[in-house]
Amino acid sequence: MPRSLSATMIDAPFALPSLNLTHSPFHEVLNTNYVPNDAEIELIGAHLAPHDAELSRLESIIAALAIQRDRVLNYVAPHRALTSKGRRIPQDILEQIFLACLPTHRNALMHSTEPPLVLARVCSSWRFIAFSTPKLWASLHIPANTIGTRAKMVAMVEWLERSAPHPLMLSVNIANSFETSVLSSLLPFAHRWSRLRLSMPNIHTLFLLSNASGPLLTDLDIVFAPRWYSNLTFRGFPAIRRMSISGDGLAGVPTSMLIDRPVHVTHLNLSDTIKNPPQHTRSYLSSPGIYELVKMCQNQLISLQISTWGFDGLGLHDSLSVVRAPCLQFLSITTAEDYCYSRELAILLVHLQLPQLNSLHLPSYNRRTGQFDNLVLHLTQHSPSLCDTTEWPLDLAAFAPRAILPNLWSLETLQILGGVKVTNQSAWIEFVNAHLEYKTSLRNFRLSILGEPPMVMPRPEAFRGMDVAVTYTVTEM
Repeated sequence: MPRSLSATMIDAPFALPSLNLTHSPFHEVLNTNYVPNDAEIELIGAHLAPHDAELSRLESIIAALAIQRDRVLNYVAPHRALTSKGRRIPQDILEQIFLACLPTHRNALMHSTEPPLVLARVCSSWRFIAFSTPKLWASLHIPANTIGTRAKMVAMVEWLERSAPHPLMLSVNIANSFETSVLSSLLPFAHRWSRLRLSMPNIHTLFLLSNASGPLLTDLDIVFAPRWYSNLTFRGFPAIRRMSISGDGLAGVPTSMLIDRPVHVTHLNLSDTIKNPPQHTRSYLSSPGIYELVKMCQNQLISLQISTWGFDGLGLHDSLSVVRAPCLQFLSITTAEDYCYSRELAILLVHLQLPQLNSLHLPSYNRRTGQFDNLVLHLTQHSPSLCDTTEWPLDLAAFAPRAILPNLWSLETLQILGGVKVTNQSAWIEFVNAHLEYKTSLRNFRLSILGEPPMVMPRPEAFRGMDVAVTYTVTEM
């Protein structure tokens, strides 16, 4: 039967008996490789007997003290919890902390290890706060193959119901037979959609949007696979400001079908992802389509990004009226080089007046000096804020840079990466030196040249701090 720990033992539990712990009769052989004989082993055992007894006494005291310590801790811990600083945080502050835990680079995931669900698993108080903070549930990302059962579908609906009445930010990437069911479950919340991104291989599912009504939806991003249908519209979403649509065959759809209420769109991104377009199929996202898009949205459009098969050569003429887009700041046109008609692209840009244009990105093409010299003059006259451009439409060897530099003070970055054929190898050096002479804003210059490099290249310090990188590619005859 274990001994009880008396008050005397607690007061002086470490009082040792008269044991000699400073000198051992075997001190000369301690910590050596000495092997004692049988008689010496008996002497060692007899010498350690009282010490072993003392060890047992101390261990029983330690065990008893540990039991008493745990009892005291169990009594103190809940009292300490009452005075914890975390418990004193006001609910409104804790709600803001919860909101700061949400991911910033994507919508929230419906997963137990991520907020907000992980916050609701800490304690009953946190669960109550999390479930009574609607804004915490106002975003949701549904990745592929995560909604595969009815229970998860119900959980998704409950998640969105908790978010009322806040606007919803949703991203859906469905690649299975549940995609129609998922979108159908989201439609009752369409009146609260604010941002919606849909990635679905079955475009027939998207027809559910045609009858939906979303007065708050401002950002729409759609990625589809097979092909676009001209009778798919978004009449129920009059507030759209940002629209991004990408998929195979998009370039063959009239622009009037892509934008139902174009006057409100400020940021538009249209991308045709088809790999092998028909050689003789008219593209509505070539120069005439781009011209019409800018014309339709000219007073509000801030950013326009077009990615298409290319220009079919059946497009614009010099007799077109000039369209002024006073708000357009970013213009990017990308296309396969084999389908790019440089003259048509130049005519398009000459017929656009973009006074606030800040960034211009164009595809690679074979430059035709006369047409593109006119374009450069046009840009210098009507786009004085231009500061960043890729694929500058200019043959440096055939154009006098000093004629345009006074109107290019804002240009900071210039990249000509399509591989330029030049006859005067020093043309780019003269171009850079002219910018240095006029003290313009140009600080980054990138140029890719088809041909042999000169025998002597300028040293970096000759450019007086400008970041200049010129690469030469020798073509085989």
